[in-house]
Amino acid sequence: MSVIPDRHVVKPRRPDEGPIDPERCRKVAAQRARRELRRLCKEHLLFFQWTLTFGDGGQRDLTKLRRQVERFVAKVVAERGGERFPWVYVVEFHEGGERLHVHMAVPFWFPHERLKTLWGHGHVWITDKRKRGECRFVGAVRAAGYLSKYLDKTFGETEFGRHRYEVARGWKVKTYQVRVRDLDEGQRYAEAVFVAAAEYVWHSSSCEEWAGPPTRVLFFMARAPND
Repeated sequence: MSVIPDRHVVKPRRPDEGPIDPERCRKVAAQRARRELRRLCKEHLLFFQWTLTFGDGGQRDLTKLRRQVERFVAKVVAERGGERFPWVYVVEFHEGGERLHVHMAVPFWFPHERLKTLWGHGHVWITDKRKRGECRFVGAVRAAGYLSKYLDKTFGETEFGRHRYEVARGWKVKTYQVRVRDLDEGQRYAEAVFVAAAEYVWHSSSCEEWAGPPTRVLFFMARAPND
């Protein structure tokens, strides 16, 4: 008679037990958020930064803040004749959650005094992230860097699992999912999408310690869209 050993059963975790490694999850989430934020800014040329502040004691409630920003964006859309636009914003925390500020990136200039009136909760600053002679793409890269700085701080101040940034609905970064026969075909497809040859190609075969499946990473030179 043969004895079949008991199979190891992994006990599912309850929702209230939280992540297995909160610190690691926080770091991975922060890296992913920074990457997506940078891609959003560059994809949609978000090179103007609006800083929205709160007077009269400040704002401490994130839920109310998000509703206030939504109403503000709706007013700006109405001012622009109903034309929707891409945007992304992060919240800056001061003194353990007191005096929240909003840092928003948009793709156009707007009159300062009118913007302050539409916001109606405090001071407003408008900053063009381009330097003299620079194109919108370079400004968007710089804006992404500034917002990422505030994003890092937000991850350290807010509780795990909450949104670290907000983005306009319907404005996403283009992604491609394809099935190819081999890495060579995949590289040809990527170069067709970028309409350029890869500036540098890394092969997993060049790494003796590589333990994963065969991998090829392509690096392309960033190109500014036509102004």
